[in-house]
Amino acid sequence: MQRIEKVLEALGMLYEEKKQGITAEEIAYRLQSDRSNISRDLNRLHKEQRCYKEKTRPVRFFPCTHKRVPKTGVPKETPKMVDMDKFLKRNPSLFHQIEQGKAAILYPGDGMHMLLLGETGVGKSLFADLLHKYGIQSGKLAEASPFIQFNCADYAHNPQLLMSQLFGHVKGAYTGAETNKTGLLEKANSGILFLDEIHRLPIEGQEMLFTYIDRGVFRRLGESEKDHHANVLIIGATTEKKDTLLKTFIRRLPIIIDLPSLRERSIEERHQLFDTFVQQEVDQLGVPMYFSKNALKAFLHYKCELNIGQFKADIRIAFAKSYARFLAVKEDYLRVSSKDLPDYIRAGLLSNAAHRQMWSKYEVTNRQAIQYLPSTATVTEVSVPSESTIYREMNTRYRELEQNKASAEEIQKAMEHDLKTYFKLTGEKEQLFCNKENLIALVPDNIIKELEKILRHVTIKTGKVVSDKVFQMMAIHIYNLVKRSQQDHVIAHGSGIASALCDTANQLLNHEGAIGINARLDEEPQQVFERLVRYIKNHQITDDILLLVDMGSLTTFAGELEKLFPLKAKSIPLVSTMHVLEASRKAMIGCGLREVYVETLKVNDYMAIYQDRKEVEQLQI
Repeated sequence: MQRIEKVLEALGMLYEEKKQGITAEEIAYRLQSDRSNISRDLNRLHKEQRCYKEKTRPVRFFPCTHKRVPKTGVPKETPKMVDMDKFLKRNPSLFHQIEQGKAAILYPGDGMHMLLLGETGVGKSLFADLLHKYGIQSGKLAEASPFIQFNCADYAHNPQLLMSQLFGHVKGAYTGAETNKTGLLEKANSGILFLDEIHRLPIEGQEMLFTYIDRGVFRRLGESEKDHHANVLIIGATTEKKDTLLKTFIRRLPIIIDLPSLRERSIEERHQLFDTFVQQEVDQLGVPMYFSKNALKAFLHYKCELNIGQFKADIRIAFAKSYARFLAVKEDYLRVSSKDLPDYIRAGLLSNAAHRQMWSKYEVTNRQAIQYLPSTATVTEVSVPSESTIYREMNTRYRELEQNKASAEEIQKAMEHDLKTYFKLTGEKEQLFCNKENLIALVPDNIIKELEKILRHVTIKTGKVVSDKVFQMMAIHIYNLVKRSQQDHVIAHGSGIASALCDTANQLLNHEGAIGINARLDEEPQQVFERLVRYIKNHQITDDILLLVDMGSLTTFAGELEKLFPLKAKSIPLVSTMHVLEASRKAMIGCGLREVYVETLKVNDYMAIYQDRKEVEQLQI
């Protein structure tokens, strides 16, 4: 077969695989031939009308079986107001960055690969998503084109698994690779692959990626001959300087877009962001929200170290606290004043920036609060979407408290306390924990490492990857269980009585959940209380506490602890080993303070029944 016929055959095969125009370089690589010769043959075939040619850069060819030549090089007319233009309207300082992104998407051929630079929380993921939507809305990408996001930090400590995720693997490529696997690059065909924290990609991964960028082909892990084709636009993102990547790799990402931090944006833009995030929450709940002018000023001027991610999270925290009051007091609307805000946000009121022109529109109307109404029609019942974890949990908690006939004041206090624990330990500030390094600030390193081992084994066995967000939730949930299992304190008079009770319970349960504090008979109650306070401070205990005490003034300690610490405490007097066992057992399985308290009190009923039976037996004898 003559070379020109082989070229025509290769063109047809490659087109069937990729469903798009084929370049001379791709055919040359497939046939292992000189590119200039292949280009000459393709132009001859076009002249003979045996194939079609599209004059783009690079030039693309189509077999005659392809009846309509796609106009990938000439995008459809852009709609009057696409999502990217709406974004620009709210963020005018990003004009240059948005123009860069548009140019990269619309570049003739397949577009230009990009690298997004910026601090944690500046909105790199959002920007990449907008670029994908712009590609679709401009007609450059198909409606169903995929947008696949992958965080390179997820497998930074296991390069083999990381490469497998990106490029796929063949059976037997490494221990645990029991079947063939398709990689994300292949799944992103005809779309965009967004690689977050791309600086965590190992050198060999960068080399494999720029080989794909150069040739349009790649090999799965463990393959030595077979090539795979994909048409993917790569968008990388990093919080580091671009110099942390290989220079040869950087050259393959010709468009570099530097996104500014929140502190570099204008106060008007920050106001626009605030309005957007608040309106999203209002629409989600279907309830009006009133922000006092001082609360708004505080949000617009406080030092937001972790940029837009933290800004949005802080707004959600304000909403959650207001929602707790809304449920407890049964108000018709949500409201936030400056006194409801934490100190670091309220500090924004001390800013020297006056911005009188912006605030004058509020002063003229003499309004003390800014109103946000739901975009949809007024709803009579609060609607909480299933994905709104925090609001769903608050509704569940509210129903529990109401069933227990708690007063409105007790409900509000209990829910506000739960919120403090939730925001500290659960990842509602998910933007602050965008990688596992930041998560260590909340969860001990040993828990994270053990969880990584477990999930690595799961990935090898199932081929499924746990997302970074799920990993965070699992780590924090495990940490919560461990912490809850350590919230029982036993205080008893006498030399070693409390320690002995705790040792017995811990040995029987094979768990170190109960803590004993011995109180000498000649020791003043105030001295015992001071030792308890020191213990709580030294061990940084923030969870609720159940005090199991024997008698006397020790029973008053719970109320005093609540005055000193932002936690709830209860005490049960006249304790026995059975009380310690039951309290520890309930805490081990993650029960809250109220449930542990109620269930432990039931021990008294069991003991009374047991005593009655003993007395009956003695009478029968």
